[in-house]
Amino acid sequence: MLAIFFLVIPFAACDEVTEQEDTATLSVTTAIIPVAATDTKATFDIKSNSAWHVICRSERVTAYTGSGHGDGILEVTFEENTDTEEEQSISLAVIAGKKSIALEIIQARKGNVLEDPTLSFTATGQVTAEDTVYKLSIQSNVIWGVYTEDAWIKSYTQMGEGDGELVIEFEKYKKRKADRTATFVISAQSITKNFTLTQLRTDKVEIVDSKIAPFLAEEVDEDVAYRLTGRISAANGSSVTIDDYSGSVSASGVLASAGGAPIDFAAAGLAVGDIVTLVGTRAVSGTDPVIGEAYLESSHKIEAVTVSEFLAKADGNDTWYQISGLVTEITDMMNGALTMTDQLDNTASLTVSSVLTGVNGESAKFESLFVAAENVLTVIACGKNGTTVSNAWFVSKKSGGYPVGILAQWSFKEDYADLATHWSTGVLDNSASVTLTDLIGDTGHYIESLDKKSKMKFTQVDKKAVGKWAKLYLYSTCQPGFTEIWVGDAFEFDVDNEFDVPVGTKIKMSFCLRIPTASLGCYMLEYFAEDAWHPVEDEDNPVKEVTVSETKYEYNIQRTGNNAQTLQVYNFAIKHEIPAGGLKIRIRAAAPYTSGGADMTTPNGAARMRGVVSGEDLSPVIEVVK
Repeated sequence: MLAIFFLVIPFAACDEVTEQEDTATLSVTTAIIPVAATDTKATFDIKSNSAWHVICRSERVTAYTGSGHGDGILEVTFEENTDTEEEQSISLAVIAGKKSIALEIIQARKGNVLEDPTLSFTATGQVTAEDTVYKLSIQSNVIWGVYTEDAWIKSYTQMGEGDGELVIEFEKYKKRKADRTATFVISAQSITKNFTLTQLRTDKVEIVDSKIAPFLAEEVDEDVAYRLTGRISAANGSSVTIDDYSGSVSASGVLASAGGAPIDFAAAGLAVGDIVTLVGTRAVSGTDPVIGEAYLESSHKIEAVTVSEFLAKADGNDTWYQISGLVTEITDMMNGALTMTDQLDNTASLTVSSVLTGVNGESAKFESLFVAAENVLTVIACGKNGTTVSNAWFVSKKSGGYPVGILAQWSFKEDYADLATHWSTGVLDNSASVTLTDLIGDTGHYIESLDKKSKMKFTQVDKKAVGKWAKLYLYSTCQPGFTEIWVGDAFEFDVDNEFDVPVGTKIKMSFCLRIPTASLGCYMLEYFAEDAWHPVEDEDNPVKEVTVSETKYEYNIQRTGNNAQTLQVYNFAIKHEIPAGGLKIRIRAAAPYTSGGADMTTPNGAARMRGVVSGEDLSPVIEVVK
């Protein structure tokens, strides 16, 4: 009895394959032909759109068609099989361009000659979308061979003898639009019959969990949905771009849920940095791969915390956090087992048992991130268990050890003879008060720190509201000041910080803001991070609230009457990551003035930055204290 084989790798054409166009096509009706021992000829139907040639190294072949062009017949002539014990196999290969097909002639052993070969089986078969195997019973009294060119068939029985079984293996079917079929040519000497296998389409959506890079490599397909988890890098209305460690992809018209209405990410409280899981198909917009028919499956707001703040949170995995801390020990470089310590409190430490390569990232590859002790590491963790987290997502690393010291110090002393050269516009006479008209709000007017080259400028929210009365003064003491103050106007300090300012950095700012005689003057001290201004949080100067004409204003600086000009000192911690060169601090007018108990309809007071308080030249100074 002939052994049963499964489909094998096509015959290699080796060094005789000639380079042709990739557009060449090649197929055959059948690639396996069983013949009798006395048969000496077999033919293969060749279909191609280009030139093809044949390779044959069998000594039993006496002649064969060596080449052709387009559709044609490959004729093979060979010797009879005189071996009474073994079948004989003749292997050939037909090649067109870079494509090749292995051909096989199976010749029965001598004496196994039947004048009436038989071959029977059911002509069709059917499987469900979930099936992966089909078995077909074959009845025959001779050797039989099987061949198909349908690509969705993973493997199948190639040959058999007598009664046997054709075993066909394939993948589950994910398509929802149409059934798929495969046609098998089954041959037994002079008999050739077809068998057709149909796999029914599925009635459910197949959702495949995927990283972004493999998703982008998939073919456009509206039948298969993918589940992608990533961090929001941009969002506008119902359009969003998400990133994971492997790549980035966008989706527009995202629904709030499967079959729901479009989501407005901002209205839903989701912003850059938050984690979302989207489900959708592999689609294309123009030439760009996108998530098609996307909907939001889940989302997680990310709260940025220091190690100390994270340790104070309750255990559990309901809330996701972005944690930044100083790496003090790495115990497993491959998996990312390490200790993170609070930058401001070295008694607060967090144990991380493993760090993945990024959002939805890979494990056991931490060493590829080149994180070292004394780096400031930022990770995302889903809750905690005591002082331990596992499978944290890597976000970023930075050099640790931010230097303590003065970032910027401004001097407004009278002997600053070159003050005028540091003013951005106009020629100033610093021997007396100077009025600049029609300039405020058009360009930045600033005085630089001689040491750090940092800028102090006045910004105006609505210069049209003030018009020609807007004035910027340089007093005889060389102190900058302005009139016609409106809510939102501000002194802004752009600090030339050459290092990143990590979360937890403690800043001290000393300044004197002299306010004119009036019953109310409220200001807000703020710093800029992540595209927004944030009030400083200082225990001695908390943010308060005042109501003026039924309108509520928040402030943390208040001055009343008599040109108050006392030195002010604020100590606050930075709550957001600030890159090198990005530290900005401002003193913003937070509320209107009142005079005699009534609101000023056109505020006409003057404010100035003072440089000398009680003989000390300390205004303004910005420094890192911890």
